[in-house]
Amino acid sequence: MDAVWNYLERARRDHPAGEAVVHGEARWSWEDLHRRAQGLAVALEAQGVAPGQRVALLWENSPEYVQIYFALHRLGAILVGLNPVNDAAYVMRVCADCEPAALVGQAKFLRRIAPDLDPARVPPLWLLDAPLDAPPGGPRMAQLREEAGDPRAALPAAGDDAMILYTSGTTGRPKGVTLTQRNLTANTESIVEYLALTREDRVMVVLPFFYSYGHSLLLTHAAVAGALVVDNRFAFPRVVLDTMEREAVTGISGVPSTYAILMQKTRLDEHPLPGLRYFTIAGGGLPVADLQRLRGLWPSVTPFVMYGQTEGTARLSYLDPAELDRKLGSIGRGIPGVRLEVLDEDGRAAPPGVTGEIVASGENIMRGYWRDPEETRRVVDEQGRLWTGDLARVDDEGYLYVVGRKKDMIKSGGYRINPKEIEDHIAELPAVVMSAVLGMPDSIHGERIVACIVARAGTDLAAADVTRHLRGCLPHWKQPHEVRFVEDLPRTSSGKIQKHILRESLAGGGMATAGGQLPPGGSEA
Repeated sequence: MDAVWNYLERARRDHPAGEAVVHGEARWSWEDLHRRAQGLAVALEAQGVAPGQRVALLWENSPEYVQIYFALHRLGAILVGLNPVNDAAYVMRVCADCEPAALVGQAKFLRRIAPDLDPARVPPLWLLDAPLDAPPGGPRMAQLREEAGDPRAALPAAGDDAMILYTSGTTGRPKGVTLTQRNLTANTESIVEYLALTREDRVMVVLPFFYSYGHSLLLTHAAVAGALVVDNRFAFPRVVLDTMEREAVTGISGVPSTYAILMQKTRLDEHPLPGLRYFTIAGGGLPVADLQRLRGLWPSVTPFVMYGQTEGTARLSYLDPAELDRKLGSIGRGIPGVRLEVLDEDGRAAPPGVTGEIVASGENIMRGYWRDPEETRRVVDEQGRLWTGDLARVDDEGYLYVVGRKKDMIKSGGYRINPKEIEDHIAELPAVVMSAVLGMPDSIHGERIVACIVARAGTDLAAADVTRHLRGCLPHWKQPHEVRFVEDLPRTSSGKIQKHILRESLAGGGMATAGGQLPPGGSEA
């Protein structure tokens, strides 16, 4: 299938009464969603939206988000999904970068940022859900209504640009990842295959749709006419578990912090979820210790460890659950249709056990960064292969083990140190919720190894406990020079830890220690 809209056409034809999106009291069937998306496409076309134009979307997960999403795909417009909690300055930067024809926004978010928007730097603002008066001299605003009829525009072709997803910014300045219709459908078909999704599946959606991982849930379930069960209240994880139980969800997807929070703030073993058949983990490596804890709490639920990047549409690899115990710690092998290699800096295959960079090829690899050919050439070579920036080793059976990010490697005392290895060992301590290890400038060592740890509430974990544990499993040059206990770590809205923000905060004297202090010189290498 080469056009995303065709998923909605097929779901409406084959399963019209089936639930498409459930959100609180709202329950939209595939028939409802198709009718409303087509009606909105007619309205957008009447406003002048044409194939190839960008339209920014500032909306939280909801049936309306999915409606707008498919309406834009029907017209062949390029959807630009934005985090709705972003400030006006960020919205204007994105608008300057991709020059959208319009910004479709939810009233409660537009109301917050509208007074700070410069009319000369943003397009017209359109709303569906509520009237919103424009501030004096502010940007133009209009309310959209669904209209009857059929859009005149032809469906987009496989090679047409479909979306611009701005990277979450875990390592620096966000970039606009440009994905084609075929990028989206190729990745969707692969994920559907290895997860064995059917119309009986009901996924718990706590990841935002503007994030590539959350977006993949939308598409894969549209492809099989399954159901999207949306709950935006993950700040209250017990409420989400109640929703999972009430709606008989069959799957849940999350990043490592999603599951860390569930294990810390709820009693998973006290929530009967008889319909739950699988959970997926991506967006960063879940420490093996946490994965094993989660498997113990959900012994009858199948885990899928996955790996991907926005530049690869969403997913690049998965570990077959049947191989989990034999290949614990691996991200598996390439998904159907994707080839993964571990190459050295000269482009030669790294021998088994030797660290190299993960390089991916397949129909899901992005067209490039929006209007940034120089940055595109840094990561996509002449053969169309994506150099991911992730370091890994491959074993003699072709299974990959991520070592860390090239940009995150710490150079301390003449050694190159992988922070992920230290984080994985810290996670072995039951009192740890999550951690981030990074290098900070140091006149003696080059970089000091700093471990920032979020401890479970009610525990008395001290820095000395951490250093004692690490001394039993790591050599002296990998020992943190400093251990800090913090209440939380800076994360993106999808839950990924932002080390560049953490580094800036530490450099400025922020992230005050909470709990046990490291004894002076107590963890020096």
